Amino acid sequence: MFKFSISFLRIILLTSAIFILTFILGAHFHKDSIWPFGKGYYAEFKLLKKYGLNYKEVLKEKDDVYRTTAHLINIKKISNFDFDHFATSNEYQNEIEYIGIKGNESNINKIKPLEIFLAKFNDETENLTDKHKILEIENNLRATDVLVMHNKRIFISYVAKINEKEELLKIIELVNQHGNYKAIDIFESTHLYISDIDDKSTSSGGKMIQFSNNEILLGIGDFAQWEYAADTYPNIDLDFGKMLVINIDSKKTKQYSKGHRNPQGLVKV
Repeated sequence: MFKFSISFLRIILLTSAIFILTFILGAHFHKDSIWPFGKGYYAEFKLLKKYGLNYKEVLKEKDDVYRTTAHLINIKKISNFDFDHFATSNEYQNEIEYIGIKGNESNINKIKPLEIFLAKFNDETENLTDKHKILEIENNLRATDVLVMHNKRIFISYVAKINEKEELLKIIELVNQHGNYKAIDIFESTHLYISDIDDKSTSSGGKMIQFSNNEILLGIGDFAQWEYAADTYPNIDLDFGKMLVINIDSKKTKQYSKGHRNPQGLVKV
């Protein structure tokens, strides 16, 4: 009986060890949501390799992987390079110029203005050579995207607070007039009555890509309309949950697709 108990205990311990090892390997390599100790390497490297990025360097500098819903980007950590969204505005021989925006967190405690920066990065020294604020936009709830078109026109999308009860998604064009920057209104979505800013502005979408020489394709989230205004959400005249084509010269819009929840990644091929 005693020998049987020892053997049975060994079986239990061996089974437990195999289970724990399987859990660690499985959750870690496949990046299972129940893995509590960070990101699994294998699945992430597979994505990096798919997009032609240097996954061996990422192994050394795991904290330098910036994730979006569309792709993984491997960049070196740069001091003060702190933007919610950024886009390349100009490229020189050894220097890259960026337009970067900084807004509020998804869960808003204290509303801050939308800050727009011009930053320059030296490709040889791998350091910022300049970063300064060029414009500040009031009544911002959330910064959502920056788009620099082929002709160097710059557009910024963000969620704007109209008053205590209304918000909307907005696009402005950033215009440089002899070194002084100003914002020109290009597009405003349907106004949304807000009873809870935090939840609604999170599902705002706001991603932009160049659609043609003078058109932008914009993704607008549903702003959680199924919960707060279920009777109006299917209305085809409202902008929520839609992809819109916006003419940046005439400012006219047309619907491209509908039925989206929170479009934050767009690619034109």
